[in-house]
Amino acid sequence: MKYKFLCVDFQNEFVHPNGIWFQHDCESIDFIRKTLTPFLKKKKIKASEIISDYRQPRPGDLGEGCFPGTMGYESALSKDIKSSSQWIKSMSSPVWIRDNIGSPLAFAGVPYQDPKKFNAWLHKEFGEADETFEIIVFGLMLDESVFCTCQELGWRGYSVKVLTEATDVRRCKERPNVKNQLISGGIMEWLKFISFEELKKVVK
Repeated sequence: MKYKFLCVDFQNEFVHPNGIWFQHDCESIDFIRKTLTPFLKKKKIKASEIISDYRQPRPGDLGEGCFPGTMGYESALSKDIKSSSQWIKSMSSPVWIRDNIGSPLAFAGVPYQDPKKFNAWLHKEFGEADETFEIIVFGLMLDESVFCTCQELGWRGYSVKVLTEATDVRRCKERPNVKNQLISGGIMEWLKFISFEELKKVVK
């Protein structure tokens, strides 16, 4: 079995102290930086990446951030492990894009779904889904973009696991048990998890 890696929304807006949605109690941020990144670098493994352009308009969601051209929009994933290709989404699910996505000088269009473009990017990054490899997903947040991304991958036939230590839920401090409940509860219907100790045993 081969293992390929996908990072979701590891942007400064979420992981930098000045970011709009930064949560200082998200342990996964330090884990990704201090443990996972050195591990992948040593193994010479690159991670594909999905980031977000969350400017308004975004029907159904009044939140606004990850403005292209700003510090918050920039990826915080180390260049040592980052693939050269990024997919940019406009909602929690990666099939949602928009006109002028990622462009800081142009008006942001209303989000719309484009599964064909997303499929093309997946095939370029990972190839056709088959039983020879699994995609290990990490990033933020487990109960939003990570979950939606794993759903979309699973519906396309990819085998997916989330790296347990490398993700967190919204409002970690206020909801200390939610992550464990999601891992052991109903979310298991949609995806599986793998611990870092388990990962080290299978990634050579």
